[in-house]
Amino acid sequence: MIGKNRNEQMPITAIFLLMMNRPQTQFGFHLIKIHAKSKKEFRFAEIKKAVTAGQRTKDIAKKKAQEFIADIESGMFIDSLAKHLQVSLFATPEVTKEGFVPGAGQHKNLIEFGLENKKGKVYGPLKVQGGYGVYMVTEKIAEGYKNFDSVKTALVKPKVQQKKRFAFLMTTAAEMKAKIMGTDLLALQNGYPMFTFGSADSVSISKPDNRIGLEYPVFDALITMNTNEVSAPIKGQRGVFLVKLLSRTQFNESDYIVKSAELRKNLLSTKKQQMMQEWIATLTNRAKIEDNRDKFF
Repeated sequence: MIGKNRNEQMPITAIFLLMMNRPQTQFGFHLIKIHAKSKKEFRFAEIKKAVTAGQRTKDIAKKKAQEFIADIESGMFIDSLAKHLQVSLFATPEVTKEGFVPGAGQHKNLIEFGLENKKGKVYGPLKVQGGYGVYMVTEKIAEGYKNFDSVKTALVKPKVQQKKRFAFLMTTAAEMKAKIMGTDLLALQNGYPMFTFGSADSVSISKPDNRIGLEYPVFDALITMNTNEVSAPIKGQRGVFLVKLLSRTQFNESDYIVKSAELRKNLLSTKKQQMMQEWIATLTNRAKIEDNRDKFF
């Protein structure tokens, strides 16, 4: 599309000059005669079937995990044994009562086992994706304040890095806005290939653009902007944005009055579901539930 703006189109004529070479390969020159041409198309059907482990394979894997536990309980070191058997061994991050164990998820029995048992105790075999897992308590962290080094590594350092990244992006976005000729944002994309450029036909809080997501600071800016205005750099959750408002659909009060009852019904239903989920989650956390599904399935 060529023109002064995106709504203006102009036809063009182009001349392509092609250099025609004689057919030549490493064996010399060739003369080729075409006898016929065909427009036939071929289509292939591909049938895929996932390969799953049979019951015998699962039983063997479970037996090996049980033998692995027996060897540890007899005095063998878990790292030496894992190396000898060529199985993966890794340490999890700190796990809290409502936490998440890599590979096992929020497995209540496993988490309670870790909290209630001493260092060196082993849990398993636990059915996980791809096989069976064996878990050993390798460290017990006393109740109270966290160690400064662990807080610095797990919490402080990522926040400082994120703050510095946002500061760099805000500075870069301000420089980009200063270079805009008129209001053409897309003209900057050749000079900034590392950033994402694009346009959307329509966006709203109920139907946000997939590339932006539900970034409330962006929508707050769009509500107060004028048509064809380019925003100041906007800090969101996932990045920094420069946006240009092309048009705005005015609020239709009569349409809202017609749909208000249905909107209220949907909002109330969503809130009820949220409250029910929170209530069930609270009951689950307070309950003493022994989940043995992994031993039978």
